[in-house]
Amino acid sequence: MTQRIVLSHHCAPGDTVVLTGFVRDLALTYPGRYTIGVHTSAMDLWRHNPHIDHSISGDKRLGNIEHIRMKYNRGIRDQNYEPVHFLPYFHRDFEEQKGVKVPLRLPYPDLHLSPEEQNVPLIEGRYWVLITGGKSDFPAKAWASSYFQEVVHGLAAMGLGAVQAGSTSSGHWHPPLKSVINLVGRTNLRDLMRLIHHADGLICGVTCAMHMAAALQRPCICLAGGREAWWWEAYVRENKGLAPVQALLQVPHKFLHTIGLLDCCRQHGCWVNKVVPLNKDKSLCKLPTTVAGQPLPTCMDMIKPAHVLEAVMQYYEDKSLPPISAAATTHVPVIPPPAAPPPRLLDLFGDLPLSPPNGNGNGHKQDKPHTATAQLQLPPGVTPAEFFQKAKIRVNAAAKMEGRGMDDKPVQVATAPGTAAAKPAPPKTAAAAPRPPHYDNNIFDHPDVGGIFTAFILFYGPEQFFKLHQRCLTTLLATVPAGRLDLRVGSNALNAKSLAMVNEHVRQGHITKHYRHDVNAFKYPVMREMFRDPSQPIRTKWVLWFDDDSICERSPTWLHVLCEHIVEHHRKSNAHMFGDIRCWTPGETQRAWYAGRPWHRQRPWRLSNGQPAPNGSKILFCVGGFWALTSAAIRTCDIPDPDIGHNGGDIAIGEQLYQGGYQMRPFNSHKEYVHTSSVPRRGPTLAMPGTVGHQNVVKQVRQLCKY
Repeated sequence: MTQRIVLSHHCAPGDTVVLTGFVRDLALTYPGRYTIGVHTSAMDLWRHNPHIDHSISGDKRLGNIEHIRMKYNRGIRDQNYEPVHFLPYFHRDFEEQKGVKVPLRLPYPDLHLSPEEQNVPLIEGRYWVLITGGKSDFPAKAWASSYFQEVVHGLAAMGLGAVQAGSTSSGHWHPPLKSVINLVGRTNLRDLMRLIHHADGLICGVTCAMHMAAALQRPCICLAGGREAWWWEAYVRENKGLAPVQALLQVPHKFLHTIGLLDCCRQHGCWVNKVVPLNKDKSLCKLPTTVAGQPLPTCMDMIKPAHVLEAVMQYYEDKSLPPISAAATTHVPVIPPPAAPPPRLLDLFGDLPLSPPNGNGNGHKQDKPHTATAQLQLPPGVTPAEFFQKAKIRVNAAAKMEGRGMDDKPVQVATAPGTAAAKPAPPKTAAAAPRPPHYDNNIFDHPDVGGIFTAFILFYGPEQFFKLHQRCLTTLLATVPAGRLDLRVGSNALNAKSLAMVNEHVRQGHITKHYRHDVNAFKYPVMREMFRDPSQPIRTKWVLWFDDDSICERSPTWLHVLCEHIVEHHRKSNAHMFGDIRCWTPGETQRAWYAGRPWHRQRPWRLSNGQPAPNGSKILFCVGGFWALTSAAIRTCDIPDPDIGHNGGDIAIGEQLYQGGYQMRPFNSHKEYVHTSSVPRRGPTLAMPGTVGHQNVVKQVRQLCKY
């Protein structure tokens, strides 16, 4: 039987645009299972949408319909700790509420135009849409008006027009530009969609129009700065927050950001609202500046008109857009006043008639469109060709990002020692640094972190794995600040070249102790030996574990981010372990084995969401290649179990932790910080605990380790 549901969400129209992607994916994943209605802000965005039932949409409360309030609030917090994108967060929220998994099927929202909207443009010619302002309660998101004006001149030098759009509703502001077609206050949401659809592209901040451009698969230059993390907003193929479908982006955006370049946005976005104090709002930019009299965050000032013009030109160079014709012209639109007000008041752009002429080539409804009089205004003595040549600076706004290694290039800045806001140098491609560019000592010294980590690596295998061992060790040492690591190494049947490398690091003082085994003594017995060494006891609050195929090369600041996770969740959530959490169902004999262990406290088995239940049958655990665990939990829960050899230890640790009353939290779930399992699985395969042959494993372990 078809289930009738109404999805409600009443925040900004941009949020509604993003919600359209979830509705599409729900309808395509479960055809016929749901009849979907919506009750949101900006209902005009749902016009022509084939995935919803318009008869049950809106604010009517009809019978036999389940109303579900869609939320993404937790995503604002979670994106500080994992590369999650806004788009699939509604999917996650629905799964948490209803227990129904809806995969992300396409990496963009889902807007639908009528045939007239698709085929009849509001403006003739080639043009880019510019959104110069935004909501007055978020001025920290705005770019300098003078910079926008330079971009207008640069577009004109290329033979391209510029159309300025935006709202004049209460709480919105859009500084007017010269030499543009000014449609500020003259478009509703449908007009804006139509305008973007027929444009060469869009230049704007992080706003509703950006999500529209993604849905309509149009080029977009997003001026993001450091307020919001790029992985939360950017529609780029490098964004793992859009996995596994990010490669399906046909027209990736150019997302100009500064994450990782200033102290205030070193690890993620700052999310501040204001540049200077307004209306007693205390959410203020820490590094304000002024550009032509306009207060501006330094992160936004670091984005220059040359970067934007270069990003524009890249769309023509890579043939995403057809070549610019010398005869390209842009004409004033013909937008008649609406015959009647819309059924619902649009939240962002009102259905307003054309205002009287403003002297910028705009006016009332025209009988015949005419060419806009775009007068190029360049610096004295500079020709259009010279202006554009100076803008030819290679900046790929969606490539490798310094400090995270997620293949995203920011606008780079050079900063003098001890100054966070030095004059920006010419942009350049970010290069991987041998040591992370910034660490906040305060977070390392937080009492929940403890200042120093004890890290354990277990090396195994012949000389063909030497370079793997070398990468594991050197990337770890290169990404941890001096004095923050007590490193200990175990080895099983290790080749001579890797042994020599380990011994040299011991000699240099990088490794505190080496636990050498010339035969393979298996993973978990050696782990137990290292954890319980009476001559070298663990004295730190947290322990890090690395298999030798876990490489710290994807984010130089991975340990800083882990510290943030610990500060956020250790005390509040009783979280004593962080890692890539998985779920496993033990068989009947395996459950009996677990229930008979000395550390087992008869806590009920769990559901896949981690909740204990009478009908539970699951074990939740962290993948064994890399994790962080408190030394207190190791002692209290007797981790690892002494009767485990090479297989099943990570699962057992998960159950030991749970039985001891401790919690786990996700970290590195997408291998975005530490590249685990970087080579195919090696080593022996031994019987799992509670299965046939496990007693032989126990005998081997006890003989090798002399328990």
